Order: sequence, then C-alpha cells, then structure tokens
Amino acid sequence: MDANQGSAPSLQVLMLEDIETDADLAQHELERGGLDVTVHRVETRPDFERALESFAPDLILCDFSLPGAFDGLAAIDLTKELSPGTPLIVLAGMVGEDRLVEAMRRGAADCVSKARLGRLVPAVKRALLEAARRRIDLQKHTGFSALDDQLRDAYADERFILHYQPRLSLETGEVCGLEALMRWSHPELGLLLADEFIPALEDSGLICEVGTWALTRAAADAGSWLSKGYSVPSVGVNVSAVQLRHDDFVEVVASAIAGRSSGVNIDLELTESVVMADIEGNARKLEALRAQGIKIALDDFGTGYSSLSYPAHLPADTLKINRAFVASMTTSPTQATIVKTIISLARCLNLRAVAEGVETYDEAKLLRDLLCDEGQGYLYSRPVPAEQVGGMLERLDAYRH
Repeated sequence: MDANQGSAPSLQVLMLEDIETDADLAQHELERGGLDVTVHRVETRPDFERALESFAPDLILCDFSLPGAFDGLAAIDLTKELSPGTPLIVLAGMVGEDRLVEAMRRGAADCVSKARLGRLVPAVKRALLEAARRRIDLQKHTGFSALDDQLRDAYADERFILHYQPRLSLETGEVCGLEALMRWSHPELGLLLADEFIPALEDSGLICEVGTWALTRAAADAGSWLSKGYSVPSVGVNVSAVQLRHDDFVEVVASAIAGRSSGVNIDLELTESVVMADIEGNARKLEALRAQGIKIALDDFGTGYSSLSYPAHLPADTLKINRAFVASMTTSPTQATIVKTIISLARCLNLRAVAEGVETYDEAKLLRDLLCDEGQGYLYSRPVPAEQVGGMLERLDAYRH
C-alpha cells in the first residue's frame, strides 16, 4: 500500500500568540508534519473574539502565557462560549503543572510544550479526530454509524498501513528489531496514529481482521527486506485485547505468519492491562505461542498495575518502559527511580528492558548507565513506511561505524 494515499488536510488554524517567532515555529512544525494549514494569528482578546465570530476555525492554538489578564484559561472559556466544539490546544512555555491541569479540566484538547513542538502534530491529529468523533456520535443518535462505515471502507481500500520504528542496543548501537506501528491514511485528516483509531476499530469488531492483516503484512515486509540483504532480527506487532480474548487466538496468529520466509521472526507486543484482564487464560495462550518461537513483549510497562510481581508469572521475554517515565526521568528523581526499578526487575527475571520514547542523548546516556538493554524513539528514527526501512537501516549502521 502507498504510504502517501490521500491528500493532506487543509486546516483553518486560529492562533492566539503574541510572539511572532513562536507562531512561525508552530506553523513550521505543522507544515513539516504534512498538514496543509492556513494560520490566522491574533494577539489580543478583541481580535480573538472577532476572529471566532467571523469564521469557523478547524483548530485553535493558544499561547498560555499572554501579557495582561487575558490568558490561556480565559481563551478556553471564550472559545466554549463562541465556538463550542472547536478543539483548542495550549502551547505552554514556563507554566506550572497546576495551571496546565486546570486548562485540561476547562476543556483544552491538549497541552504541548513549546520546547517539544515535535509533539504538536500528533496532538493536533488526536484533537481533530476526537472532534470528528463527537460529530459522529451525534449522527449515531439518528442511527447513522458513519465511523464504522469509514473504518470498513478504509480496510477495503487498503488505507491501513504499517510504519516501522527501530529498537537499538544502547550498548552497541546495533538494530535489535523493529516495531510495526499501524497508521490510517484518512482522506480528510491525513495520516492518523494508532491510538487515534484503534479504540474505534475495537468497538466496530473490525480489529480482528485488521490485526490479522497486520501480522501477515509485517511478515511479508520482513521477508522483502531479508531478500534485499537487510538483516532485521525481529518485528514486533501490537495485539489488541479483543484479539487476545478469542479462543482461536493462537491458531489465528500462527496461520497469519505461516508463510513467512525462513529467518523472519515476528514478536507480539501487548500492554500489561490487556494481559491482566485474564491472566491465567492469556498466559496459556502466550505460552503456546512462545513454544512456536514467537517472543512476547509487555508494552507500556509500569502504567497499568501497581504490583511488580506479576511479570514473574507471565510468559514474557521483554519489558517495554512507558515513554512517560522516559520523558521526565532526567529531570525527576522519582521518575528516574521508577525506570531504574523496572530495569532491575527485568534483569532479575532475565527479561530484556526496552525504553520507549527516547528523544535526547541525555536520556540515552542515563538509560545506558542504568543498564537498560535497548532504546526506541525519535533520537534514532521516526517510524517510516516499509519502503524506507532499508535506507533507515543503512543510515543507522553508518552512524554506528
């Protein structure tokens, strides 16, 4: 499938920002992320109010710390009054956490740090999809299930695609494997991330078909890379709770990857909350798959359950540390302690520890010092479509040498 299917969305963005350079940086980030935007920048409450009354923006970006009494919170309140339903994202500089929590409580779709604008595009896509879902929910009350129809059309039209992100050894820099990340090439919203539509796929019941396709597609892509001389030790594919609940889950997985080339290894990634929903039954299924040579990774570890003892009772090979811990561990001793504890637990259980969301050299160095095995994140590579994996592997290998 073509990773560039569908045209980029054309968005009318109302930006409340008094610093022109900050506005330019935000607009550049949106355009760099593939969004076609028209930005209307205003600096004051009267201009903001007139803009809301004169046209209907698709999205509002709002600087939290404006001079004077009209701050981000006041802008949120005014938006709810004059343009209800329009998603608003706060752009924050040096703002206290309590103020950002209050912004989310009052109705901001998200808060993005000006120091980490790389997270702006995913936040925008989530906000736009959520706004679309709200509109669709209204339609559903009349019996029109538009989102289900969109998902089924996307599956039939091959608009679900896989992008791949590498995991690297923190000690040697070698590529240890790839994670397959699903995307939806939406005709209006552009390329959507998995967490923006997987819940809807689960609700629709289509997740089993799409999940099986993802396993088969990942195995085929890995075989293609292998035939071109690229060595990929393994490819991890995410599994949904809905898939795992089915009695024939083991057989479906085995059948989906049965045609893979010799030397192609497919792993499964499951969140801890998914596994814990039925720990005994799921453990039996995962053990049956491990007996067939399929490795199991517990994803987003540390976020779902307080007990650190259960991994000892599960057939797992890898613990993946949630990106939220990694993002703050260099500035928060508490988060650093949590990361250290998870890594120590993995080593005690003879599991590999993989840190997700590694974005800076400082994070990579600290993880290496804590004896974490692997890192995954934008520091090494953004997720790329299958046809770009070979070039990515060459670049990473050249950098290592």
